Amino acid sequence: MSFSDMLLLLVVMFVLFLSFSEINSESFKRNAGPIADAFNQPPSTSILPGKSAIAPLSTTNIAADQPEAETGNEEKNSAEDSPRSGYIREVKSVKLARHLKAVMEDEIRDEKVKMLVESGAVTLRFPATSTFSSGRADLQKAIQPTLDRIAHIIAETSAKDKIVVTGYTDDVPISTPRFRSNWDLSAARAVSVVHHLLKNRKIDKNRVEAVGSADGHPVAENDTPRNRALNRRVEIRIEMSDKI
Repeated sequence: MSFSDMLLLLVVMFVLFLSFSEINSESFKRNAGPIADAFNQPPSTSILPGKSAIAPLSTTNIAADQPEAETGNEEKNSAEDSPRSGYIREVKSVKLARHLKAVMEDEIRDEKVKMLVESGAVTLRFPATSTFSSGRADLQKAIQPTLDRIAHIIAETSAKDKIVVTGYTDDVPISTPRFRSNWDLSAARAVSVVHHLLKNRKIDKNRVEAVGSADGHPVAENDTPRNRALNRRVEIRIEMSDKI
């Protein structure tokens, strides 16, 4: 009886593989939820109201829109951006976002951190006021326990998931003995966060990048003190791979 059960499960598994050999967008979305439930994965719903956790084909199968200069990587891009790969990254990002939201409920409520969930990535945005003193790159003690909890969660993610820490400033120039410009300041702040995350020995340093963007990519116009404060921030972005 046990042997028969095992054979039956194998048959069902290969039937599922066969059914996915040619993916139809609508049928894939319709069946993805029940299949995810069957394999004890999060259902195909997003933590954001009105947002689907299934990435549309138009946003995942992008190989056909690549410039001619990248045609040499067409086969690689097609594999990485296939609907199946996109679905895995989407499920992982939703699962991670739920976990982070539960752990940082107080910080999110107090607006000490903002969480952004994208297709295949989760970004944690920290305003500079909750992480660094003005003109400095030393982490404030109050935010360190939060970063410790984040590092613990990141350590449990796939070794193929990429972690990018980016520092940003406003457009007010800075020139001090330590920081020649906002580029130096933003990069130093990103490095400070990276050093703190890597105190968790389970995080492979090869997964982590530190980036300084100065006043590039602002989230608000640099026309008022409030908007400039919004632009002074540090972001931890976890980019999902399609590896479970």
